[in-house]
Amino acid sequence: MSKDALEKVNKRLLQHFKETGVENAYYYAPVDDHYWQKTATSKRVAFCNLEPYTRGHGDVKQGYVLLDKETLYESWFYTRTSGKVIAMNYCLSKVLYDGEEISESDIRTIVLSRGHKEDELWEDFDYSLYFNFRHTCSKTVRADTAAIARLYNDPFYCQHYRDFVAAAEIDILIVGGKYGCNLLNKIYPDLHLQYKGKPAKYDGRIFVSMKHPSRISYADMVETIYDIADAVYKK
Repeated sequence: MSKDALEKVNKRLLQHFKETGVENAYYYAPVDDHYWQKTATSKRVAFCNLEPYTRGHGDVKQGYVLLDKETLYESWFYTRTSGKVIAMNYCLSKVLYDGEEISESDIRTIVLSRGHKEDELWEDFDYSLYFNFRHTCSKTVRADTAAIARLYNDPFYCQHYRDFVAAAEIDILIVGGKYGCNLLNKIYPDLHLQYKGKPAKYDGRIFVSMKHPSRISYADMVETIYDIADAVYKK
């Protein structure tokens, strides 16, 4: 798979939007081409949450919008969810590639003072991917799980998700929330991932379930990072 393959997957998604009357929606891809520059030892990490962030107004840019770096920054960088994701991605890289030790205090400092490390955090996130199960915004602040369930009752979206993960060549897929874990098991019936359990190796990838980023503790973030590192280096 490749960048071209991912573009083809997204073209099929946009066509499905048109055929089913979806007028305004996000679709996803890496925010920087550095993502595709994989080395022999690096891993492509992706974080998946339930739906695009909303303040309760169904707010989404008009038309079909590719989630780019500018939108991710302007809309979500300083929210609890994406802010913790970007900080966690940075700490995971430090553990996996630099051999550094990360403590609860370290990750708390990074999350709370990320405005002072913007360039470093974003540079690291250029090699990772952020996306959601849902493409449209909810009209409520809380996640609209009923709408997400209806979406994935359409077999197209289950297949699109699998095609997206394959085309993006994701090595480590981290999913937030219990509902997200259950939904992932619906998409991959043979996965059997346990909510907040140990990472599962399936189909050549590492699947990870953690508490939703907006609610996860710093201690749990550290534990998840080291669980991932163990799964990567475990023979």
